[in-house]
Amino acid sequence: MEHEAKILCYEEAYRTLRINYINRIISSVEAIQELIIRKHLTRLSRGDLLCMQHLAHELAGSGTTFGFPKITDSGRKADLFLHRALKNLPEGKTLDDAGFDEFKKLMMELSWACLAAVRD
Repeated sequence: MEHEAKILCYEEAYRTLRINYINRIISSVEAIQELIIRKHLTRLSRGDLLCMQHLAHELAGSGTTFGFPKITDSGRKADLFLHRALKNLPEGKTLDDAGFDEFKKLMMELSWACLAAVRD
């Protein structure tokens, strides 16, 4: 009986964590969309890129855990791109148009994977 209670407790904790992750997915997609729209007004700064790298890294790290391997795959691609872009971006400089095109492609792919997960 004690074993069954532990299993139920684990399952409840997992469900709670999964719901919290799904809520984070929704706010992450909103943040991605807002940054892409904002780019039309100004170039992306190092801070913008760091924020998006953190977001992509978090989503990638937990995607498979909660049953969303496509989020993990697309999040890793975006995280790797952003890591390289930040490494090569001189202090005080912004992401150029070619870099933004790749950024936008990868972040949209991550957004689509997130939205597909929420719909399921």
